[in-house]
Amino acid sequence: MINYKDTLDDVYLWKEFKNSDRKAFGLIYNQYNYTLLQYGKKLGADSMVVQDAIHDLFVDLWKMRQNLAEEVAVPYYLCRSLRRRLHLQQKGAMSAVDDQLELSLFSVCHESEIINREISERQSQFLTSALCLLSKREREVVQLRFFQNKSVREVGELLSIREQTVRNLMQRALIKIRSRVPTSLLD
Repeated sequence: MINYKDTLDDVYLWKEFKNSDRKAFGLIYNQYNYTLLQYGKKLGADSMVVQDAIHDLFVDLWKMRQNLAEEVAVPYYLCRSLRRRLHLQQKGAMSAVDDQLELSLFSVCHESEIINREISERQSQFLTSALCLLSKREREVVQLRFFQNKSVREVGELLSIREQTVRNLMQRALIKIRSRVPTSLLD
C-alpha cells in the first residue's frame, strides 16, 4: 500500500523527471525496478524478458517525457505500461514454478529440506494446474489481489475495469481453484 509521503515523493519526482532531471529519473527507476520485475514475472514472463521490457520502458519514458501526463499515479502507470509492453512482446514466458525447479536442481539439501521441498512442489503443482484453468483476466486479478496484496480498487485501476468486475472475476477464479486443489493443501 502506498502511503501519503510516497505519493508526495512520486509527484515531485515525476514533475522533476518531466523537467529533464536525470537524478529524479534515476530515483524513479531505482524505486520501482524491483516491483516491476516481480509484477512482470507474476504475469508469466521470463525475468530476462521482463528486465529488457523494463529497460525499454524507461528508455521510452525518457524520450517521451515532454509528452507524458503532468500528474500520474507512478506505480500504477508503470505497471500498466509494463503489462502492455509484455503483452505486445509475447516472447519466452517462463513460469515462476520453472525458476524454482531449476534452482532446486542445484541445491544440496538435508533430508528435512528435501521433504519440505517435495511438499511445497506438490502444492505448487496443484496451484499451477489450478491457475491454468483461469482465463488470462482471472489470472491477472488473482495475481494482483493475492500475490501483490493490491486492494480491489487498485486492481480495478491497474486493469482499467470496475471494482464489481474485479470481484466477479475473483469469485469465478476462486471457485475454479477450489475445485482443482485438494482441501488438505488449503490448510
